[in-house]
Amino acid sequence: MTERFALAALAGPITEGWKARWLATMRWRRRVETAIAPAKLTFTEWQVLEATHALIEQTGDAVSQNQVAAAVELDRRAVSRAMSALDRKQLVSRCPCFIGTSHRVFLTEEARCLLSERRAAVEAASKASS
Repeated sequence: MTERFALAALAGPITEGWKARWLATMRWRRRVETAIAPAKLTFTEWQVLEATHALIEQTGDAVSQNQVAAAVELDRRAVSRAMSALDRKQLVSRCPCFIGTSHRVFLTEEARCLLSERRAAVEAASKASS
């Protein structure tokens, strides 16, 4: 068997493994979306809200949208859209930063309560995929 054909033969099982992981991830996402549905948040909004909370807990201060984007590995535009939606829902409070054009982001008390209320359901959805 030539090297070319050997590599082609390996591609099938490798591709199938990645496909299985991707499908498992999509099933997990659907379970999480079901768990957060009562909060009327999208999956991305939930990710951004959770990451904002975690970063504020780590730093003890407001965070920038860029920090959140890095934490959730989403592009800045997606995080900006999610933050705008969260702001309209009064779950975050944004104010201009003293330096530059970024915003300092705080969670509202309503957001903290919502995270606390839904976290158990999200954890249960995540454990169901294990």
